[in-house]
Amino acid sequence: MLIPSSCHRTKSAYGLHRLWKSVSLLVVMLLNYVAPLPLWAQTATPSATPVVIEVYLPVVSDVETRTTVAVTGQAIGPVVELLGQLHPATGHTFGNFLLTYDNIAYGLTGSTQSLEQQIDALREQQPPIAVKVWGTLYHIANEVELTLIVVSSIEPVNRNATTTTPSAPVAQVTYALVNLYAGPASAYTRTGQVTRGQSCTIIGRNRLNTWVELRCTDGLNGWIDQQLVRIQGDVNSVPITEPQVTVVGTPTPTATATSLPIPTLTPTPAPILAWRAEFFPNWNLQGTPTVIRDYSNLDFNWGSGAPAAELPVDGFSARFERILSFTDGYYRFSVTADDGVRFWLDGELILDEWHGATGRTYTVERDLNGVHTLRIEYYEANGLAQFRFTTDYITAAPDWTAEYFANTDLLGTPVFTQAEARATIPLDHDWQTASPFPARIPADNWSARWTGRFRFDYGAYVFRATADDGVRVWLNNQLVLDSWHDGYSDVTNRFYGVGADTHTIRIEYYERTGNASLRVWWYKDTSGGPQ
Repeated sequence: MLIPSSCHRTKSAYGLHRLWKSVSLLVVMLLNYVAPLPLWAQTATPSATPVVIEVYLPVVSDVETRTTVAVTGQAIGPVVELLGQLHPATGHTFGNFLLTYDNIAYGLTGSTQSLEQQIDALREQQPPIAVKVWGTLYHIANEVELTLIVVSSIEPVNRNATTTTPSAPVAQVTYALVNLYAGPASAYTRTGQVTRGQSCTIIGRNRLNTWVELRCTDGLNGWIDQQLVRIQGDVNSVPITEPQVTVVGTPTPTATATSLPIPTLTPTPAPILAWRAEFFPNWNLQGTPTVIRDYSNLDFNWGSGAPAAELPVDGFSARFERILSFTDGYYRFSVTADDGVRFWLDGELILDEWHGATGRTYTVERDLNGVHTLRIEYYEANGLAQFRFTTDYITAAPDWTAEYFANTDLLGTPVFTQAEARATIPLDHDWQTASPFPARIPADNWSARWTGRFRFDYGAYVFRATADDGVRVWLNNQLVLDSWHDGYSDVTNRFYGVGADTHTIRIEYYERTGNASLRVWWYKDTSGGPQ
């Protein structure tokens, strides 16, 4: 924050200024205490080299000063019309905070000296006003729990101005009979039911954007999982109104926000910026969670014990939710579970292994960029209990373009297409009795095609495939392996005289019923014979 050069202070003014600074520090401490920082500001990106951004600092002096702060080298993303209120920041490498109306605090600095002065002037207005901010969001290297907006534009919000209010989004129920709840989880009290085809106005949403609050006819209000409705309109235009849960036990819903009041600085425990975990004393996540906790990572080995004294050692379950921001790239998610696990990405079920297992690891891979919502459900049946979830960024470009079909003949348009990285061997999948994409493809009667370009030296090569069920492999459109039939197969072919070049490999596969697996690899034959 710049101190105008015309403000030469007397000793009395100087004392008042120090008092003002102390009050400002107290306000900021309260803000830090009550305002959980954004979950999505934690990224799953590779570490970035810090760069230096010039910021303007408040000082008890008549001299305008400025300093620098190290931020991560890659911006998290743009900020567009972020609405909130300004507060002074003391003891930080920036001059102001922006506190949004869902109680999220951001460090704020102008990209130029004039913008910093404009921010200070808007903050000093009485009564306090709301502002809209445009700019770029960064991590602060030396304050890992804070994020910084470098402001490119800021303007006051005139709440008395006449504006055109967009029509509220509408949710249409897609299932025969669905419960509504008093909060954004089935753990809350049921408030009523809606039926297939019924349309209700969306009046709120939770922070994870997985549940919406509805206002229906006859005064019926309640929350519903977004997977159970078809939404018309922009759900992001409605406010976040989820009840705040600050203690273990039954969540207590709060009043729905209908306006943008000045936030009240009430000290309440701020959640850890991590995974929100809910534990249930049964295996199917029914009723009210007995324990609610936050974890920075998910790596548990409870053995023959329980996660908490309030839970049984056998027959408990858990739900883990988090929002992460991903740098553009290819990611592998790995889940180790004893026993069952399900994994949703942006509300789509991408891993469904809801069965007993002994410490088995499952992997799914996706091309991702930007902010995404992750939800994982887990249950322990009996015996040992273990759960671990990791995310790996694949630095090399994926080798395969994979296409999946909801039939055994690769007919029509692929249901899902994505890039996939090669495993230790070029192609290695073991789906067992599960589907590769539970929400889109059945566990049986599906097919897939992988196409990739690979470098070969001159010589003879051995191609091999094991599959359950059918598999075919082409080298530059020449059929090398052909085992297109039901059941398990293990086929090998020696191919002479492969030229030194980059060649196209195409693999086709289908799954009929039962277990599904596929492994394809090749190697240069050095055993002698014609080359």
